[in-house]
Amino acid sequence: MLNFKREFDLPEGRVVIQPLTVPYIEQTSELLATSFVTAVSYLAPYAAYVRRNIAAYLREHQALPPKALVLVAVLQPYAPAPVPGAATAGREEQGKGQGADSTDGAGGAGGDGNGVGPGAVLSGSRARVIGTAEVSFNPSTRSSQPFLDAPARCAYLTNMAVSPVFRRKGVASRLLEAAEQVAAGVQGEQRMFLHLRFVDETAAKLYESAGFTIARQHPLILAFLGPFVGIQRMKLMVKPVAPVAAPPAAAAAAVAVAADADDGGAAGNLN
Repeated sequence: MLNFKREFDLPEGRVVIQPLTVPYIEQTSELLATSFVTAVSYLAPYAAYVRRNIAAYLREHQALPPKALVLVAVLQPYAPAPVPGAATAGREEQGKGQGADSTDGAGGAGGDGNGVGPGAVLSGSRARVIGTAEVSFNPSTRSSQPFLDAPARCAYLTNMAVSPVFRRKGVASRLLEAAEQVAAGVQGEQRMFLHLRFVDETAAKLYESAGFTIARQHPLILAFLGPFVGIQRMKLMVKPVAPVAAPPAAAAAAVAVAADADDGGAAGNLN
């Protein structure tokens, strides 16, 4: 489970989906805190408190596998493409005064003078967390939803968020796919559940396009009484995740296009 890794490319760089490690806890807590404070406006004055509590939660859950696994999508920026002629001009300037026999050590043909070609990943660039999702495999690692709990034995998706600037780029759909692969391929689960607020209409489109359907939902009366008793009206959604053969390329592309209309809304809540 801790060796799980999936990679894909964006115009901004290569994205690696992997288990959360300690160096990424701060960035992940910032991402989740921003997501929750945006979704629940009354938390705004307590943003710093929320961030500290989420960081403590992540430190605890980072060490919980195989009971739960926090996944992060980490972007490693690409090297900028070289400006045509810039490297040549630089070498010509450097060659002045050094003699005709001097070299700049630029390397083989087609190099840009610094050993990095267009599209290469810069090892010195700061990697950053642009998305996260958690998969729980034990009820003790997830919060309870009144009258709407997921089965005790299942894969349960929670705390999913994507950085606003990377939404609608397929990051959320890739995180969903990774979570399903962990659930079915690593843990052998056959179903994945998640809770979704009725007000999260955009996130609902993502989950529905990915194959989630409503298993159960809170009664309509909670739409009126919920605010008075501290319960948000929710749906419990489910998707079969038993291993299946890879879909044809055309079908997979159609699913990806539909799933790209995501906003990275959080699924579920922190304990």
